[in-house]
Amino acid sequence: MPMKNLGFPAPQSLSFDLAWAARHDVEAGWTHFSPRIASASLWHLERGILRVEADEIRQIARAGDWVWRAPSGARRMETGAGGASWLTVGIVAQCGGKNWFAPPAPLIFRPNAGQNERGARLITLLVEGQNNGASQLEIDGLGRALMGWLWSAAGEASWRPDFPMWLENALSRIENEPQVSVAELARGAHFSPAQFRRLWEKHLGSSPRDTLLRRRLEIARAMLESEEWSVGEIAARSGFAGAAQFSRAFRGAFGAAPLEWKRAARERV
Repeated sequence: MPMKNLGFPAPQSLSFDLAWAARHDVEAGWTHFSPRIASASLWHLERGILRVEADEIRQIARAGDWVWRAPSGARRMETGAGGASWLTVGIVAQCGGKNWFAPPAPLIFRPNAGQNERGARLITLLVEGQNNGASQLEIDGLGRALMGWLWSAAGEASWRPDFPMWLENALSRIENEPQVSVAELARGAHFSPAQFRRLWEKHLGSSPRDTLLRRRLEIARAMLESEEWSVGEIAARSGFAGAAQFSRAFRGAFGAAPLEWKRAARERV
C-alpha cells in the first residue's frame, strides 16, 4: 500500500514510548503463552525458527526475518528443533492519542543488507540501553531512530488512522506554522470553535490545544538537539509566547529545562 502524501513528516509527529526491550535465547521446544499484547512489537530473529499464533493468524519466522505485529489478543510462540534467538521491542507510537505504527496484518519482511545492518544495530543498542540503565533521552532517541528505520525498511507503507481532509490540512498547518492558534485552525476548517473541538477530540482523543502544545514541544525539542539558537529563538520559532512560557511547558513535559536537555543531547553525541 503506497504511503499517502501527508504534507507533514509523519514519523517526527509521533509520540513514542518503549513498553519493553529484550534479547531472548531459548532451547528447542520452548513455548510461551501471553493472554494479551497491548503494544505493537518488532522482532529481529537472529537464529532458528519461531512459530507464532495470535488472533487466528499463524506465522513462521526464520533467521534473518523481521516481524512487525500490532497489539493482539492471546498469543502463543514456540521454537523449532534447534531453538532460537531474537531481539524484541514493544512499541507504543501515537499521534494525537491514536495508535499509528501498527500494521493491519502481521508483517514479516527482509530489508536489503544495508538496511538490515542499520536496523540490527539500532535494536541492539535499544535493548542494551534498556538493560543497562540508559537515560530516558537515549532511549527516546534510539526508539525514534528505530521507528524511522522501520518506516523506510518495511516499504514506506502508511498504517495509520484515516483522517478527514480538514484534519489532514490542520495537522499539516501545525507542522508548517507551529505559531498557529486553535481559533485559526477552526476557521480554516470552517467549523465553530465548539464543533471544531468536539470533532478533533472524536478523531484524535485529545483537545486541539493539547495536540498543538505537544507538537510545539516536540518541534522545540528537535531544535534544541540540532540547532544553535537561543532558548528565546526556539520558543518563538516553535510557537510559544516567550522563553518563560516555553521553559515551564518544556520542564512539565520532559522533566528538564530546555538548556539541560540541550546539554544532555550534546553529551550523548
